[in-house]
Order: sequence, then C-alpha cells, then structure tokens
Amino acid sequence: MGAMNWLQFQAWQYSWLFLLLIPLILFYFLKLKRPQQRVASLVLWQQVLDDQRVNSPFQRFKRNILLLLQLLLLMLLILAALQPFITGSADQARYIPVVIDTSASMSATDKENGQSRLDIAKERVEELINSLTSGQRMAIVSIDATARRLTDFTDDKRMLRNALANLETVDMPSQLEDGLRMVQAMSRTVPVEEVILYSDGNFPEQINFELPFSINYQQLPRVTSNLGITSFNAQRTDENAWDIFGVVEAADATIGADLRLLRNGEVIESSSIVVGKETPHRFGVTVSVSDETNFELQLVPKQHDALAADNQAFLTIPRTRALRIFVDPEMVAYRHVLSSLERNEIYPAPGTDPSTAAGDFDLILSRKPPNSLRSAPLEFYENQIPEDAKPLITMNEDQARVIDWFRTSPLLEHVMLQNLIINQEPAYTEGADQKALQDLEYEILVHGQKGPLLLQKKSIERTRYYLLFDTGQSTLPFRIGFPIMVTNLTQEAMTVAGLATAAAAKTGVLPEQLVQRNTDYHVDGPHGLDRTITSDDNGLLAGIPAPYVGEYDIHEGGDLLTRRGASLLDPHESSLFANEKIQFDELPVSAAVGQVDTDKPLWRYLAIAAFAFLAVEWWFFQRRPTGANTK
Repeated sequence: MGAMNWLQFQAWQYSWLFLLLIPLILFYFLKLKRPQQRVASLVLWQQVLDDQRVNSPFQRFKRNILLLLQLLLLMLLILAALQPFITGSADQARYIPVVIDTSASMSATDKENGQSRLDIAKERVEELINSLTSGQRMAIVSIDATARRLTDFTDDKRMLRNALANLETVDMPSQLEDGLRMVQAMSRTVPVEEVILYSDGNFPEQINFELPFSINYQQLPRVTSNLGITSFNAQRTDENAWDIFGVVEAADATIGADLRLLRNGEVIESSSIVVGKETPHRFGVTVSVSDETNFELQLVPKQHDALAADNQAFLTIPRTRALRIFVDPEMVAYRHVLSSLERNEIYPAPGTDPSTAAGDFDLILSRKPPNSLRSAPLEFYENQIPEDAKPLITMNEDQARVIDWFRTSPLLEHVMLQNLIINQEPAYTEGADQKALQDLEYEILVHGQKGPLLLQKKSIERTRYYLLFDTGQSTLPFRIGFPIMVTNLTQEAMTVAGLATAAAAKTGVLPEQLVQRNTDYHVDGPHGLDRTITSDDNGLLAGIPAPYVGEYDIHEGGDLLTRRGASLLDPHESSLFANEKIQFDELPVSAAVGQVDTDKPLWRYLAIAAFAFLAVEWWFFQRRPTGANTK
C-alpha cells in the first residue's frame, strides 16, 4: 500500500441501492401528463406547444434542476450507506487491544488548558474507535496497580465509548507487565499482532516480560511542573514524645508553596517553602501524643502544580501505651531481661495462673505450642518443633553447632552466635532437607550442622519464631547476645504494634485493623467509595481497598470506629518521569514518532453533504419568484 491513501468501502452489500436512481428518473420522465382537448386553432395555444416541447424526455432531464438535486442527494445517501473510508498507513489488524495507563501520574494536567494525560489518551482512543472498520474488533485494558479488562474484543462502538468514558485514574503507580500479561492471555483465543499502549512513560525502564506481539507505544506529552510529598513518618522518642518527619520534592521546575501540618483537622505548623529538583525540602517537628491522633501534611503550591494527588499525606500515631507481653513463667531468663526494659507490661503476674492471662497481646513468648487461648501479631516459641515440620525434623541427644545465621534478621541484629554450646541437636529426618521446609513457608534463620536451629514463618496475621532447642540446655542465656535478641524481639513487637514508629499508609490497601471477630464493618472513602468488609476469625479487618488519596472512615454499625488516611508518597510518580524507551527481556521498544494513522471514515461527511443539498433544494423551490408581488 505504501504511503498512499486509498478510498475503500466497508459495506459493498448495499450497492443495490443505486437501482433506486432508475425509478426516480422514470418518475420525472412521466411527471407531466396533460389532458387532450379538440380546439379550432392552435394559434392561441402557443404556450402549450412550448411546454410540450420542453417536456420531451431529454430536454426535461437536461433542464430540470430539481431532478439533478434529488439525484445527487440520493447518490450521497447511497455512498454514505456504503461506508467509504480512506485507509491509513497502519496495518489492518482484525483484533486491536488498547492498553491505557491509569496510574497517578496520568492525572497530571497542562498549565494552559487543564487537560490531563488521561484526557488526551481518551481523545486519541476515541479516534481509534471511530475508525474501526467492519471486521475489526477492539478491546480496552487499563493498568495501574493491577490490570483490568474493560471490554472484550468487540465491534460495538457504543460499548467501547462507554468503557472509555468511565475510565478514571487511581492514585497508585502502574504495573505495565500485568496489563501485557492480560493481553497475552487474551491472545490465546484470538490472533493479536500488535498492542497499542497509551502512557506518559512513568514506569520502570526495565520490564520483565517476553513480548509475544509488537507494541505501538504512544507516549503522551509530558508535563514537568510538579511538587509533591514523598515521605511522611514519625518516630517515638520518649514516653509521649514523637518526632514527625516529611520530605517534599519537585519534578523539574522550581515551585514555591505553603506547607501545613494539621492535627485532628487543626493547623499546628505552617511555613512557606521553595523546592527545586536538586533542593528537596525536609520537614521536622516534635509533638506530644497520648491518645490516637491523626496528622495531615498539606501542600498548597503557589504556581501551577500538575499533580494534585501528592499534595496530601496522612499519618496516624496510635495511643501511647505499654507493650503487652505474655511470657511463660518457666522462661525465667526471658522474664528477667524483659523486666529491665521500659514500657512493658508482662503477663501473667508472678504467682498467678497462666490460664488467666488470655486474649490479645502484642508479643507472646512460650514453651508450649500455639493455642487459641491467646494470640499476638508476633510470637516466639522455645524448645518447640512446629507441628507441620515434625515429619522433617527430629531431636538428637548430641551437641549442635551453629554453622551460619541470618544476620540481617530483625531478631538477630547484633547477635553473635559463633561458638555457642547447645546440648541438643535438631536434625533433618531421612529424606528431608531445607527445600522441604521452604515448601512449608518456613525460613531458616540459624543453621546447625545437621539441621535448623531457628525457624521463622510469616503469614498475613502474624510472624512466628521457633527456637528448636531449650535455651537452658545451651550457653545462650550467659552470652551478651541473649539480652540483645530479647530486646530486638520487643523492638519488633513495638514496630508491628505501631508503638515505636509510624508511617503514612500508601494507597492500595489500608493496614490491617484489630477489631471484633467475624463482624461486618462499613468503609466510606474518597470518590464515593462504599464497601462492607468482614473481619476474620482472629479479629483482623484486612483488605480494605484504598485506591485514592484521602481519608477512609470505618464504621461499626452506625458508629465511627476509626479514620485512616491513604497517601501517594511515591517519588517516581511525583517526578512525572517519562521513559521514551521500554526495555523488555529481548528487545527495546521506543515511543512512536507520530500518532496511529488510522482509517478515516467518510460517511458522516457524505450524510452532512446530503443534508446540505436537501436544504438547498428546499430553499430553491420555496423562494419567491423574481418580480413577484410582495404586497
């Protein structure tokens, strides 16, 4: 086809409509039929003779403007029915998947007209929809933190336009590979040769994906004037004292702004700042907190700011309290270390029945297997082999030796275990190995000569440590590493409970909430979000969606239980960085130089021309004759 554009028709089956020209012409041939009368002379009937001569077939066809206009009108309507189009330079793919980036950076707006990247993408995709020819099918897929298939392959332009109109950005980064994998799954049922991708390029340059099709990367115009909050957290420094920190960064342009810190909705700090690409602003303040408190960091730019989603950040500092720890009375060495640490409440109290200490704790240390009597997000078990690991591990009456340990584990930081004497030897059973434990989702933190000595297992609800030997049968309690390990354990428990540090929750999914077991909770959020979430058997309310920046109210019945905020806090999104090239596993894909050259339908123009000719015909034959009496 080359670079030339050719006129083609989609609906040749309507060519028979040209036969309608024949009855129209015949109608005009037979239009005038005057009655015959006998008269004495034709001298006075000269005008009648002239009319008869004019109404001869070929003379009337030549001079009758009305016939010519109506013939032209009918031909325009027939041509419009044939759906003519001028072919573009793009190949005529039968199935066209369109992937649209709907991440946070796609809501960045132009200074001139306030148009977002997504608005531009919608306009261009609508042109593609309008140019679909017969036999072509389009599917629309959106990508942000996940991929969503908005339509299957269809030629229903109304459905495609509705899906496109309902498309909105979410305040999360994009996962391009998820969208491509979705298209790959769709290509198993229909042949897909090329994917059209609309994005501003704000994604990693390296994508771990092997391309089974080509990509037409339509990069949208970039904007660079943006200012955003990229970090917001707090650290506990004393009983009720917390240091709050924040970072504000700019894309390319230098922008001035007002920075405000709100406490439960009231401004407590305010300052004017100027931020450039190489000069981020760091914010810090010390506050006193005793009850649960919500803080909000607001950014009010003084110049054009392309992205609004990163101008707010939310942070919740929990109620100040002591760490609730359950320790078996038999674990005397652990109790001795814990009693020397501040801000701890140890259960059960000396001389009381351990069974009376039931319920929820922040940390459990026990020599008995896990049970339903008590639970905690962090649990430590000594001299216990997990029930599901017993077929893999046995205990020998021999000395064990530490071979290696996971030094970066939060539990073992600064803990030295070399030359540790252990009078018990956990060992693998016959045929068991490290991989078998990994298949059960255990991580080995300390390796012995014949088997593991310390295991860790993480789940959504909790983290459990299993020390497989009895510390009383080792020299561990007499080493400096023992109080360090117990202190590490309490520090990790404080972090999990939010009693040592607090960080602003990012958009996506809100952090879990400890609530009543098996209870429905109503969640209201930005953009009309309205969900009902049920807590699990452990009283955890998890999986609360938070796709937008803002505050989310969690209700129990009709009462407000708590309020949690979600923030963007993504330096990459705030930078509005745009990759002009995507590096896949095998080859790079560069942004296209121009827009997709699609087929251009002409039927609309022909229909408009037909309407214009109809108006001209009506005007021509309804106008007053020249010289007519206007009185």
